[in-house]
Amino acid sequence: MMETGTEVALRSAVSSSLHSHLPENAVFMAERLCAARYSLANRRILAESYLRCGKPVQAKSTLEDANDPESRYLYSVACVDLNLLREAEVALRPEKLKDYGSCNDVRVEDFPGGSSGVYLLGKVLHRSGRKEAAVAMYKRALQANPFLWVAYEGLLFFGETSEDLLPENLTDEDAIAKLERQQPRVMVPPPEVFDNTKPQPTSSMPPDRADKPPLDEGFMTPTGPLRSLTLPRRAPRTSFPVETGRVSLGSNPSPKLSMDSQSMELDSPAQLAEPASDSCMGLLRHIGRGCAAFADLRCGDAVAILSSLPPEHKNTGLILSLIGRAYMEIGDYHNADETFKHARSVDPNRMDGLVEYYSTVLWHQKKEFELANLARKAVETDRFSAATWCAAGNCFSLQRDPNNALKFFKRAVQVDPWAAYSHTLIGHEYIVKEDLDSAKASYRDALAIDSRHYNAWYGVGHVFQKQENYDVAEQYYREAIRLHPNRATLWYHLGCVLFASGKHREAEKALDRSIELSPSNPVAKFERAKVV
Repeated sequence: MMETGTEVALRSAVSSSLHSHLPENAVFMAERLCAARYSLANRRILAESYLRCGKPVQAKSTLEDANDPESRYLYSVACVDLNLLREAEVALRPEKLKDYGSCNDVRVEDFPGGSSGVYLLGKVLHRSGRKEAAVAMYKRALQANPFLWVAYEGLLFFGETSEDLLPENLTDEDAIAKLERQQPRVMVPPPEVFDNTKPQPTSSMPPDRADKPPLDEGFMTPTGPLRSLTLPRRAPRTSFPVETGRVSLGSNPSPKLSMDSQSMELDSPAQLAEPASDSCMGLLRHIGRGCAAFADLRCGDAVAILSSLPPEHKNTGLILSLIGRAYMEIGDYHNADETFKHARSVDPNRMDGLVEYYSTVLWHQKKEFELANLARKAVETDRFSAATWCAAGNCFSLQRDPNNALKFFKRAVQVDPWAAYSHTLIGHEYIVKEDLDSAKASYRDALAIDSRHYNAWYGVGHVFQKQENYDVAEQYYREAIRLHPNRATLWYHLGCVLFASGKHREAEKALDRSIELSPSNPVAKFERAKVV
């Protein structure tokens, strides 16, 4: 049936509204379009408008009975947004795909949404806890579209760090050709074309938390507005913060950004990346090597590789945040502080991946005023970022106020239930309160999200250590060390539980390793002197 002039005008109005970032107007026009003719094409346009307007329930309902690939992709985006993982999987999985291990036998074009649909299916499997299937789909998505960086990040999350993921012989032309071969068609015609294949921002509500109450809009502390964090009350200090639940034995002081300390030495010169070429794929490979090194907690390599990026890429919020986190992971809080401060200066509005870790670095350095100022600015910038509430929680934690700290860490979980770090910080505060059962539950929540989160393995071990269940504590500490063998604190705690278990010889070796990694720290030396 031929389109009427009204339909043509309404389609153009929807397209123009979406291009101009006016989703509410697009919804109104798309609803008029469907009222004029309730065709499948018009329903897709309405569903796209609903998604852009943050209305996944309406988008899902609009395409409930549609079976064409374009509609199934949009339907699956809405399902992921609503955490309806099973329905999303059914919508995205092609009939030809018998098992996920054979996904390379199915053409990317057979997946709704092309490579984006393959990635989204991997994300669904990831959240469903099916690691092998998720890895297979992430690899397939990246193979089909080398520009799908989110698929690469998904692989790094599972410890898949092979350089074959971004092969050296892949040129920009090859990558563009792969992208163009499976470019999905556009749903809304000119004058203004919008891309309906881009996955929309999805909520992060796991099934067991979907019925949580909405985020408290008051944003007030129990004692007044969070602005009061600017001048926190002073808290008693201790030189040995080893009973707080945090992975800390103090900092490894360093007067300047350098690679001097033993813990920052490269494993081998070959791991240093060559300077990024002028090609896009060369740049992505360079960043990928740095991210892979960090994912493996080869922190010295990560700093060296990322620091060798061209200045215009190195001096960005993302790269500087990664470098700062690498310093933080080996306890070099001075350099971490300087790097995070630089990141904030070049990208003051970056939150997730920066602020929560920067606040932890300030916590370890007992910089109360700076931490309070960071938390205040974070609240002013983005109240709907989990990082904001981690910073606020760390501020109260430093003031020895675990009740208020827990309030803000729990708010961080409410904002982003999939952030393992927030759950771990909750566990640390329960340790302070001597609520060991709650601490253990929080650490296990973190491990359910990220089984490679060594802080949570350490946390559970610390709980068992405090309960004097030393054999079980040893198992958890050893798993944490397997994930991060260059963390002095982990070796220190392992040495303590081995000594308590009467395994003096093994305790001696563990404490020696802790001292080797952090020669300037007296705590491990004190414990080592007790070992006969």
